[in-house]
Amino acid sequence: MRAVLLTGFGGPEKLAYREDVPEPQAGPGEVRIRVAATAINNTDIWTREGAYGSPDAPGASAGWRREPLEFPRIQGADVVGRIDQIGTGVPESRLGERVIVDPMLYTGGERELVDTEYLGSERDGGFAEFTTVPAQNAHPIDSDLSDAELAAGALPHRLRDGDAHAEPSWSPAPPAESARR
Repeated sequence: MRAVLLTGFGGPEKLAYREDVPEPQAGPGEVRIRVAATAINNTDIWTREGAYGSPDAPGASAGWRREPLEFPRIQGADVVGRIDQIGTGVPESRLGERVIVDPMLYTGGERELVDTEYLGSERDGGFAEFTTVPAQNAHPIDSDLSDAELAAGALPHRLRDGDAHAEPSWSPAPPAESARR
């Protein structure tokens, strides 16, 4: 598959376009998404730069969780696409759904947020043709907005209360020319 890989901490020179990256497979409780659009946000930039530091060394290079990253990594947290593969335990009816992804990856309630991972930092994200996420992080979306508009609008306007079917109450700016389609 085609993907942009982060090969280490640094500037844009640490990004490498590849066409031979293995396609991810949906594991149990997961869905695979054929990516239609992924926006770039500040977390993608700061993760690439290793700007988060660590609890013991604020100046150290680290990912979003303030821990070392494994390279190469596929970044991209703000993903929109269609589910094209399901793992065991996921209803077959999810195949083909247009979804927007919640990049905060955790299981449980509010307390578990302390141990969350972030898509594109601790787990491969959407700067690729395909990505996988837990099924509960792929929210069906019914909107007239384009995939690029939804991906770009996801950053400042996260969907609230699990109401992904509602029309957004915001109007995003036109997508940048660099938005992946």
